[in-house]
Amino acid sequence: VEFGINYQVDEKLSLGFSTAASGVLFRYNDALLPNPNLDRAKGALLQVVGLPTLAYKVSDRLSLGISLALAAQRFEAQGIPIPGTDEGFPAHGAKYSFGTGWRAGALWKANDWVSFGAMYAPKIKMSKLDEYKQDLLSTVAGSIDMPEQYAFGVAVRPTDRLTLALDWQHISWQNVDAYHELFGWRSQDVFRLGGAYALTPQWTVRTGYSTTRRQYGSDFATQNALLVGINPNAVTLGATRSFRNGSELTFGYEYDLDADVKGTGPSTGTKISTNMGFVTVGYGWKF
Repeated sequence: VEFGINYQVDEKLSLGFSTAASGVLFRYNDALLPNPNLDRAKGALLQVVGLPTLAYKVSDRLSLGISLALAAQRFEAQGIPIPGTDEGFPAHGAKYSFGTGWRAGALWKANDWVSFGAMYAPKIKMSKLDEYKQDLLSTVAGSIDMPEQYAFGVAVRPTDRLTLALDWQHISWQNVDAYHELFGWRSQDVFRLGGAYALTPQWTVRTGYSTTRRQYGSDFATQNALLVGINPNAVTLGATRSFRNGSELTFGYEYDLDADVKGTGPSTGTKISTNMGFVTVGYGWKF
């Protein structure tokens, strides 16, 4: 669940607060391997960032914003085999960690039909996860940091009803030991293309496509067999209904295109095949 609120102080200054959530969750009825010493596999990494934000309109065409990033994390793992043994890592239940950082962004309207945007978010150093830091996460200093990200985008309005947008986002997974050392994740460049069309004053429809390279190589297929949401290509559809009282209701659907990975090297014999989709619903209200 994500939410946001914004207050316009005057013509130039606004204050806001929003949240951004992400994560991965898996639960299986059986152990990962046919080994009586292993518990059934389950785990979760859930992250939420609270963003108190100050935005300032420098001119009619340039706006700047900066946010304090207040991060919280919930981690749990059970039934993970210890490499080279018949045992599994101890299960410590859910543990929590916290960290702080910042984000900054800018929006420049070159003219009435073209605008450019950019953002930067440095890596957030998270505190150590109690007990997991002694075994499962001992080789990565006991913490799972949030990666550095930066992005740039352009939006074009060829007509009053149609908006087209293209953006690029870089995610530095490779600079976070927990992702790079444990799962072999490498940094990604994500490219997105989208469009929005106002059918009527009440209805707006949207569609989009995103693509990137998979964040791990085939030699790390075994380590990534538990994870979901790792498909590199996705399509989206959505619509917004505006109401007279200033509120709006938004529906969206994302389908991550089928992806198959056949393990090589140390992962020979592992094959991953995934496809997934999910629905989002949002409600906004101006008051």
